[in-house]
Amino acid sequence: MIQWDMIVRDQHENTVLAVEAKGRPRTSAEWAANWRRNLLAHAHTENLPPYLLMVFPEKFYLWKNNKEATIDRLPDFAGDAAYSLQPYFKRIGLHPSNRLHREDFEAVVRLWLFDLMEGRQQPTNDDLQNWIHQSGLHDAIANKQLHYDYEAVV
Repeated sequence: MIQWDMIVRDQHENTVLAVEAKGRPRTSAEWAANWRRNLLAHAHTENLPPYLLMVFPEKFYLWKNNKEATIDRLPDFAGDAAYSLQPYFKRIGLHPSNRLHREDFEAVVRLWLFDLMEGRQQPTNDDLQNWIHQSGLHDAIANKQLHYDYEAVV
């Protein structure tokens, strides 16, 4: 069983997105892929949600899961988290260069994700945020339900 930091569910209680939010700075796509592989090593991959998002203070890494996808692969999309999360750090009085407590960073990510889901924060089509549209994530999570600290059987 995997305990995700957050999940997004649709109206039928199907998990659409699993989210891991980690305050570790200076990650790479290779590092995130290795972490994902270790996380999913003992999971039933046929039960994975369509999207898995790893969020770090500087980067977003997104995988689209399907039956053909292997667990040992680089992210399908990456984005600039520092740019997107900056207003949310400011809103709760944190600075991303400070040492981040797990709960604080998860709160920042929840605020960003909730605004994205509810349409209060529209991603722009610039190079920094176009991954949200290109991946289909924006449409997949629109008006869904956010849950956090959630155990899921995979």
